[in-house]
Amino acid sequence: MTPELMEEAVVNLAILTGYLLVLGVGCLIADFVFPHIPFIERYLESLPDWEDEDEEGSESMPERAWKLGEDLLTCDSLLDGLTFDDLILAVHCNCKEITREAVHTELNEILESRKQDLMFLLENNMEAIIEEAKKGREA
Repeated sequence: MTPELMEEAVVNLAILTGYLLVLGVGCLIADFVFPHIPFIERYLESLPDWEDEDEEGSESMPERAWKLGEDLLTCDSLLDGLTFDDLILAVHCNCKEITREAVHTELNEILESRKQDLMFLLENNMEAIIEEAKKGREA
């Protein structure tokens, strides 16, 4: 390292230290001074309480019902898509020997899994599907 490079590094370090010092002082002011200013205190009191879900032990996402009209729309996919990337990754990760038979086997396993998901959604929403299909028909 040359002396010029070291000199430049020291100057840059001093500038960075100044920025960090300003940032640290700003944080202290925001944490300890701002909450005691009346209009900021009123604003902070008007905010809803922060509830940390981890402390309460509740789940981060509510359980889904998988029902049309509740958490599914009629335009939602009934059968998940399958890309070449999906198949290639599954073969790469799950097959000891990569052969034509291994690719066919992996594809059939993926399709069977997707078919199970499809059948669950179908049975879970059969009444709503029939009701929607009957709309607009003459009695």
